[in-house]
Amino acid sequence: NLEELRARIEIGVRIINLEHELNQKFVAIKRTYYQSIHMFTQLLEIYNEQLGGHCRLVGKLSLKLAKRHPDVPPDDYPVIEAAGLLHDIGLIGLPETLVTKSITEMTGDEKTLFRSHPERGEMILSEVDLLLPVSRLVKMHHEQMNGRGFPDGLADEQFPLGARLVGAASIYDDLIYRSKISYDEIPEQLQKYRGYQIDPVLIDLLLEINLSQMQAQADKTDERIDID
Repeated sequence: NLEELRARIEIGVRIINLEHELNQKFVAIKRTYYQSIHMFTQLLEIYNEQLGGHCRLVGKLSLKLAKRHPDVPPDDYPVIEAAGLLHDIGLIGLPETLVTKSITEMTGDEKTLFRSHPERGEMILSEVDLLLPVSRLVKMHHEQMNGRGFPDGLADEQFPLGARLVGAASIYDDLIYRSKISYDEIPEQLQKYRGYQIDPVLIDLLLEINLSQMQAQADKTDERIDID
């Protein structure tokens, strides 16, 4: 039936056009999402280069942990990576001394200010609708398995796996680059956090990553030679 065939072809053309429009909108949304993340990471770099470097490394490590964890679906990878990249965005605008001090060195007022940064980070990121899932993880990245974290004192399964991944990545990066602990000494240090601050499964994954870092370091063939 020619008329029926013509009608079906017209419907098919409309469907193809709609799919094309949806694809274009999806590409535009994706571009806006990554541009927003890039803008915030640039702000972190400008505010403090050390903090910006820390956040970049935590973003990479959060993604590595997510890919190794059996309970993290691939669809969650971009959100977890972005939360790692932006987990300390709430420190912008606070005294720069908070970036370089450990929490044990802070005064009472400094501790109060520092403890506000997860909620400040959530507030900043939640202004962008596309970053709402990221903002929730950022707010909870300092929660601990024992319930002694902040801002809400959540424990165990009360806060999502994504936030636990980012928190674990941040602690590991601090041990390596702020505390200057060698890869050889990292396993002993990480065991102190097992089940206390960090999920035991994540401790095992960090130990695997640390071992691969040690192997990569051992495989280096670079040698320093002074030349007159």
